[in-house]
Amino acid sequence: MVKKGLGRGLSALIPDNEASASADGRVLMLPIDLIKANPDQPRKRFSPDSLKELAESIKENGVIQPLIVTKRDGVFYLIAGERRLRASALAGLSEVPGIIRNMDDVNSAAVAIIENIQRENLSPIEESLAYQKLIDSYLLTQEMLAIKLGKSRTYITNSLRLLHLPGEVKAYIEESLISSSHGRSILSVPSEHQLELANYIIKHKLSVRETEVLVKDFTIERIRPHKNNVKVEKDIHIRDVEKRLEGSFGTKVSIKGKNKGSITLDYYTKEDLMRITDILLSK
Repeated sequence: MVKKGLGRGLSALIPDNEASASADGRVLMLPIDLIKANPDQPRKRFSPDSLKELAESIKENGVIQPLIVTKRDGVFYLIAGERRLRASALAGLSEVPGIIRNMDDVNSAAVAIIENIQRENLSPIEESLAYQKLIDSYLLTQEMLAIKLGKSRTYITNSLRLLHLPGEVKAYIEESLISSSHGRSILSVPSEHQLELANYIIKHKLSVRETEVLVKDFTIERIRPHKNNVKVEKDIHIRDVEKRLEGSFGTKVSIKGKNKGSITLDYYTKEDLMRITDILLSK
């Protein structure tokens, strides 16, 4: 049977010519109480409602897809399928179908990540944390990890960049208030402004494209609310002088200051400038 959607990374880790279950190729029924959760499980959140829904399905139809485990010292360590395992226990099952794989720790952790990614079970931040844990735990380079997972190095690099965001912004991505693409755009601005920008994106419901345009020529003033400047009415005598000068020069005149300040005369063409100059020099 073709492993639809497995991807190059998972196929390499679980090759077709490897025994598909136990040594004789069978799917085994494994006691739930002998299966230990994967300490490297990249998925950290399991929705209670989703687990309950899956448990009801398992009661009705059983566990359709076997779990993947590895066996050490008589104990089965879960590689992939923790959600199914939790739901099976919730459904009251005492055993579940499982496939035993002989894998080292690196491959076990990689399979757990790939399985979750392909099922779209991981949030972008969980995915990034899982990649970083593999790199740190097994001294992998980004290139080595990319090959192991069947991803491009650029994909791995972009994912890991999200870990540099402030905690609050990462939480926004976890909660799907903004996307990982928004997050990468936010990284383009100084760190001290990143949370403020994220809040602005959420408030104004900016698309990724709109965010990219915003950060291209970013200044913090662009996202801060403009203060309502209270207009100070000019002294009635100053305004009267402005009007008289505008009548004399035939252009807009602005006086700033009271006891001392400046007078500005606007001109709009070269001829306008020469005309105003002639008036000034003739006085």
